[in-house]
Amino acid sequence: PFWQAMIKVIESELKDTQELAYEIGGKKKWFLVSTIPFLEGVLIAGLDITDRKIAEEELIKNYNVLQQSEEIARLGSWEYEIKTGKFNWSEGMYRLMNLKPGTEVSPEIYLQMAAFENKKVAEKLVRNLKEDYLPFEEVIHLKVANELKILKIKSTVINDENENPIKILGVDMDITLVSEAEAKLHEQAHFIKSIADSSPTFIYL
Repeated sequence: PFWQAMIKVIESELKDTQELAYEIGGKKKWFLVSTIPFLEGVLIAGLDITDRKIAEEELIKNYNVLQQSEEIARLGSWEYEIKTGKFNWSEGMYRLMNLKPGTEVSPEIYLQMAAFENKKVAEKLVRNLKEDYLPFEEVIHLKVANELKILKIKSTVINDENENPIKILGVDMDITLVSEAEAKLHEQAHFIKSIADSSPTFIYL
């Protein structure tokens, strides 16, 4: 492929850039190779990008682990790009919200799905994402496909080298089952306490 690219550059007089892998000393090395037309021939420049390729492979591996973890833990992750306003969701988020993967979404989806009593919380979430750019941690009740879900949402802000916010990363965790279990335990504890308080006191002589 490299020699074919070199011939193509000579014939077309257009630059060509490829990522090529080589076996060196028993180890796989990656290079970014640029072939540039120069006078009557070509100029070839190579850059070792092995570390970057290893990092990319690690990211892919971690992404696959994340997808499995999201399904098991009933959570989803997202990224909000401040400059473009793009709201990127993981597959776990689409599962949480019962939406088809790839559906275009915006922060206002929290307002659309929020239970009536949680509209103020949803407004705060949207404001944090689109105006204030602040980290937050909130619990919100949403109506998802005629089902009430309780989500715990936590976010963090990513800044550039000048400390200007560029994106917000977040995680939504479905805590519906946990909240229901806690509510039942609270009810049982209250019931037991009420019985104990109303029981007659016996005095033995």
